[in-house]
Amino acid sequence: MQDEKNKFPVFEHLTSREAKETFLKQKAIAVWMYGLSGSGKTTVKQLNLNEGFFKLGFICQLLDADNVRTTINRDLGFSLQDREENIRRIAELNNYLLTVGMIILDCFISPTKAIREMAKEIVGKEDFVEVFF
Repeated sequence: MQDEKNKFPVFEHLTSREAKETFLKQKAIAVWMYGLSGSGKTTVKQLNLNEGFFKLGFICQLLDADNVRTTINRDLGFSLQDREENIRRIAELNNYLLTVGMIILDCFISPTKAIREMAKEIVGKEDFVEVFF
C-alpha cells in the first residue's frame, strides 16, 4: 500500500520508520519551539535539550532559523508570504527526518498561528510538539 506522503512506490520497499525508531531506541518527534527573536529558543535548544537528549542516548537534529535561512531558504525574504514558505519547507524537511527516526529540535519565530497550524498539519499532529518561548 502506498503511503499518502510518499507518492512513489519505491518508498514501500524501504526500511520503515518504526524499524528505524526501534533500532535507534527512540520515538521520532518534532519539537517546534517558537517565540520572539532573542527569547532564548536557540540557546535552550542547543545547550540544554540537545546535550540532555544526547546524554540520555537520544539522537537529535537541530534546525535553526538562522542556519536554514542562510542555506536552503536563502532565496526567501521576510514578507509574510516568504515566512510562510520558509516554514512550509522546514515542515516538509521535518517529514523526511521523522522517517529516519530522528528527534527534531526546530527553532523558528513562526509569527502567526496560521503558520504554526500549517506546519503542524504538514508534520502531523501526532509528531508535533509546540513550545512557546
